[in-house]
Amino acid sequence: MELFRNLWGIFWMLFFFGGSIFIHEFGHFWIAKKRGLRVPKFSIGFGPSLFSWKRGETTYCLALFPLGGYVALPQMGEIPILEGKGNDTLQPISFTSKCLVAVMGAVFNNLFAFVLACLLWAVGLQTPAQERTRTLGYVLPTYNNVETPAAKAGLKQGDEILAVDGTPIEAFSDIEKRIILSTGHDTNQQPQAEVTYKRNGNIFKAILDLMRVQTNPVTKDEVRFSGIAAPQQELVIEAFEAGSFAEKSGLRKGDKLLQVNDVPLYSIMDLREYLNKKKPQTVTFLVERKGETMRIACETKTEIQTRGWLRYGNETDYVDGYEGEDGVYLLNTVGDKFSAVPNEGHILTCNGASVQNAQQLSELIKTATARSIMLEVEAHGLRRIVVLPNDGETVTVHPAETVQRVGIAFAQPMRTVHESPFGQFKKAVGSTFETLGCLVNRNSDVKMKHLMGAPGIMRVLHRFSIDDFRRLLWFMVILNINLAILNLLPIPVLDGGHILFAVIEKIRRKPLPPKCILGIQNIFVMLFLGLMAYVIFFDLRRWQGDVQSEAEQRRLEKLQVPVHMK
Repeated sequence: MELFRNLWGIFWMLFFFGGSIFIHEFGHFWIAKKRGLRVPKFSIGFGPSLFSWKRGETTYCLALFPLGGYVALPQMGEIPILEGKGNDTLQPISFTSKCLVAVMGAVFNNLFAFVLACLLWAVGLQTPAQERTRTLGYVLPTYNNVETPAAKAGLKQGDEILAVDGTPIEAFSDIEKRIILSTGHDTNQQPQAEVTYKRNGNIFKAILDLMRVQTNPVTKDEVRFSGIAAPQQELVIEAFEAGSFAEKSGLRKGDKLLQVNDVPLYSIMDLREYLNKKKPQTVTFLVERKGETMRIACETKTEIQTRGWLRYGNETDYVDGYEGEDGVYLLNTVGDKFSAVPNEGHILTCNGASVQNAQQLSELIKTATARSIMLEVEAHGLRRIVVLPNDGETVTVHPAETVQRVGIAFAQPMRTVHESPFGQFKKAVGSTFETLGCLVNRNSDVKMKHLMGAPGIMRVLHRFSIDDFRRLLWFMVILNINLAILNLLPIPVLDGGHILFAVIEKIRRKPLPPKCILGIQNIFVMLFLGLMAYVIFFDLRRWQGDVQSEAEQRRLEKLQVPVHMK
């Protein structure tokens, strides 16, 4: 089943990625034929041809590197590095033909985006119901033991964010976006943002001294961070933990929790923080049920949320184990040093001594004197001996973590948004120009290495095609509009560069010297290829980091004690 899902994702990834390139190049091809230009070659991709065929004067081919494509148009000016060198001397073409041929690729991308936007308008895009709110549901108090900018500035749950750096906020996701793309700094060049918010009917402004947080362990990418963590949401009971106090307290499915011990509730994270900070034995909820309010008392209980675990090794090579119900189990391994150690299995003994818990295993490892540590591990009904090197590695025990619970699961309602194609275009165009503005603003934290190249785009297409096809349509609308705008930038080698040369020739009333155009284009081709290589390098490194982050997420999920709801 997983193989089928991946193959399905790969099919749609190639279809839409290749389709966007094909649509763009077909726009050039179609208008060139209509205007009577010679078209010797139509290629999807660059480099050596994988297969090709010829029809009329045109050779159609699929090339090795699907990072773009081109239509060879000698009358528009050749780019030998990419297209090869022609031998024919052709008649010059008009200013109108040059501009039409250059712009038509972007026009076709926009037409493709419009068709996809219409489909998305019809089927709708699912988003969390609370996404449309501007009211804060939770402000993170600290991050890595440092007070967050939002908490330090005095923002709190219930505040409605109206603007960030003067730009109005329409939805909760806009807040994070505006923070990340902000360019403000203090006198020490530390990032800042100004937030306008409403509290109790009054409007205030606050300066956030932003933090930078790492988003990828390999590329070390950093983004601006405020500590605004969640939007306001309705706490509507959907299920109860089997046998919990909440189930027996008189609470019912469909009840909406408004307060806990007279403290207003704005989100699930808000309730969790109250329970774990105050650790009350009993709480009283203010509940709304069928339009009426009532108070219901409910006991709480302390439960293990994260199992105890231990790590043996160093920063780059280590093996982890965790405490299960009947002993210690292997969790995961990282690095070449422990590559022979399995990622799962019940640890029965260590150097011949029975293992009951993580602390005991830690002591057995610390007191071992031999050059190797022998673990007897059972997995899938088979027992084997696993050998760990004993050459000064450290072992660290992390005790189990507990939380205060009442045993409630809350509904996570979704809403289907049918945004018009024009609304989708407005957002995509605005976002593209905003990103371009950040790239040329020296105060911005958004740099060239953060751009997404072909590997990153294909990863997103693959993920969306598996998870939510409607989100794939949404991304394709943005991608094609982005491609159209970028190609029209007045940079030699791009479509906008051809228009720029045509305009200069129109003003001069005579053609530019072919050697001059060729020299400029070759320089920009090399710069363009260098930029592509730079972006792809970080794309692949980011992919590597994401794989590590996903592995860490799976490790953390294994440590979570499951809760059975009904």
